[in-house]
Amino acid sequence: MAPVAQALTNENAQVRGEVVASLGGLTIYSRMNGIKKTESIPAWITPTLVSCLKDKDPHVRTSAAISLGQIAAEESTAVPALVESLADTNFWTRWNACLALGKYGARATPAIPPLMAALQDNDPAVRGTAAIALIQIQPDNETRIDLLMPILIENIKGIGGKDTNLRFFTAEALALCGDKAKKAVPALLEAAKKTSSYEHERIVIALKNISPY
Repeated sequence: MAPVAQALTNENAQVRGEVVASLGGLTIYSRMNGIKKTESIPAWITPTLVSCLKDKDPHVRTSAAISLGQIAAEESTAVPALVESLADTNFWTRWNACLALGKYGARATPAIPPLMAALQDNDPAVRGTAAIALIQIQPDNETRIDLLMPILIENIKGIGGKDTNLRFFTAEALALCGDKAKKAVPALLEAAKKTSSYEHERIVIALKNISPY
């Protein structure tokens, strides 16, 4: 812990950001080795990342949000902090705070009202990630799925055709909804024709879950 704490006080924001990102990477490493997160991720990591959401540098704050989503632990501490980050002045921090909240699933239920408010964000991509998170938190809420469907379809299409970064995350969320997301099938089929192999895999999984026959 001591070396990490020292690195997080480094005056170089790039150094702080790399350290914060590496903490989230511990989860990826543990999953690759088949180790349960609760057994491999030290208890001090989540509070440390929460404190980094207040860093003066937006890159560090964004990295902290991403890492909290990767770890998705200690929701009583992490979820309220990520909710606060929905009001961050930096677009990327808000974007990734939404995605991180979605990774907590039903454990992030208290974040639903602020995420609904984030649907009015002045950036369309943040609105898109807020919709993704809301789906991941309550994938069985058919009324909300229908409400969010125009945003989700726009995510799949690439927000006016200019930004395709949300396709992967949207397909991942829609896969949780089963046949409640059938309105997204035409957009998913169209996207499957022109996506990378990485995105394509998630789109195919979503389609199979939505229309298994």
